[in-house]
Amino acid sequence: MKISIKEIPVEEEEEVVIRCHEIDEDMLSLIQKLKAQQNSLTGISGEEIHRLRLQEIYYFEVVDNKSFFYCEDKIDFIRPSLSGRFEAVLGNKESVLVSRQYVLSL
Repeated sequence: MKISIKEIPVEEEEEVVIRCHEIDEDMLSLIQKLKAQQNSLTGISGEEIHRLRLQEIYYFEVVDNKSFFYCEDKIDFIRPSLSGRFEAVLGNKESVLVSRQYVLSL
């Protein structure tokens, strides 16, 4: 199998083109893997590896060169804060200020 890669400008949409003689099980498996990777993120929690869809992630944070992301089920509760903001209290008892632009959706 020949693999070709062409770099394109940022303005253009990325695409994957598959040219094959027939769509067999191997080709279907490859397509399925590509689709799964498209909108997901892999993270590590302790010794566990988790794959999450981007739609499941509510909040990203980077501290000391480590990335953290939080999902809906990690939010214990939300309470009003100063200046029209909200404060989300997470499952690990950390507090995160929610920007005013997201208050209406909450």
